[in-house]
Amino acid sequence: MKILVHDFSGHPGQIQLSRALAKRGHQVMHAYFPDAKTATGQVQLTREDPPNFTIESVVISRPYEKYKYVRRVLAEREFGRRLGELVLAEDPDVFLTSNTPPDSLLPLLRQLKKARATPIWWLQDIYSLGVEAVLSRKSPALGRMIGGFYRRAELKFGTESKAVVCISDSFVAHMAKLGISPTKCHVIPNWGPVNEIVPAPRENRWKAEQGLSGKTIVLYAGTLGLKHNPEILAKAAQLLQESGKRDTVIMVVAGGPAADNLRVLKSEQRLDQLVILPWQPYNRLSEMLSSADIVVVQLEAEAGEFSVPGKVLSYLCVGRPILGAIAKKNLAALTIEEARAGIVVEPDDHQGFLAGLDRLLSDAEFREQLGRNGRNYAERTFDIGHIASRFEAVFVEAIERHRGAGHPAS
Repeated sequence: MKILVHDFSGHPGQIQLSRALAKRGHQVMHAYFPDAKTATGQVQLTREDPPNFTIESVVISRPYEKYKYVRRVLAEREFGRRLGELVLAEDPDVFLTSNTPPDSLLPLLRQLKKARATPIWWLQDIYSLGVEAVLSRKSPALGRMIGGFYRRAELKFGTESKAVVCISDSFVAHMAKLGISPTKCHVIPNWGPVNEIVPAPRENRWKAEQGLSGKTIVLYAGTLGLKHNPEILAKAAQLLQESGKRDTVIMVVAGGPAADNLRVLKSEQRLDQLVILPWQPYNRLSEMLSSADIVVVQLEAEAGEFSVPGKVLSYLCVGRPILGAIAKKNLAALTIEEARAGIVVEPDDHQGFLAGLDRLLSDAEFREQLGRNGRNYAERTFDIGHIASRFEAVFVEAIERHRGAGHPAS
């Protein structure tokens, strides 16, 4: 089978799937956007990659300015066209697209209508709900209007896709509300590459390079954007300083506007125990995460259950205790609790968050147990062989549906 997998962000799990499919004998191209400004997986070819596996970066003619709305929209529309052109040029049997920007969906769909490929949507986020919640803080009417526009785009793309891979049952329910049949939806939860992201010693070379040897580290790693509230991290650093815990630092490894705001808070409040670093290379990820004594995930209440932080999966892989400030109904919170890998409080429960942090800092044995639980869960659950088989089954069913709709055989 000839397969084109697209993941806008180049995330670790998606490219691991592409490699696994190629090792099963499929001809696989993995496409991603190199200017997405997010943490990426191993998006360079390695010596172990088979000759039937290729990686393609999809480029556009304009700068990608993620936090300037009009320019972002124009860039994502062009990206959708470019991605569609790649599908037409490669002519795969199956086209699986993940983390596709919402403004790319309709331009991409126009190109897919000319293609032979069976289109499958790997749904990672319900963007329409998120943007409506964020915009409604300032203008409920604007939030409803923009959210409605993206909801119609999601409906159109979901209707034309021959299968929708959802990361949780709640996504299937949302698709049903839009009018997309649950019979077309398949639930395959996200995972982390458990053989690539592995526990390493806390005192390691990466930690020494940052000048933090011997320090206790509370780490937040990942995007800080509109769905996040970084002030709670600054508050934690302030309390550490006030309590005299000079051997503990809050470390943030992130990109995004909220990371810039956090740098301002660090300067204004003289938060010496708040360390802010840019994205780190994927080949240092295990060292970076392992340097932490506690890892943090945070998501605003408005994101609800339809935005699932992927960083939790990496945290589980590396076996570190998780402190989460996320809605209890969010899949990430449910996963942490199922794995017995951390403490979760609601996003607006700042006192609960700080109390959870204090408990974890004061009980090393408890931290170790939670970390072991997380790694054990990852080893039991994140079996890429089983996951690849589930995707293959989706591909076969989607191709049959595509043929049944009168398209040429893939």
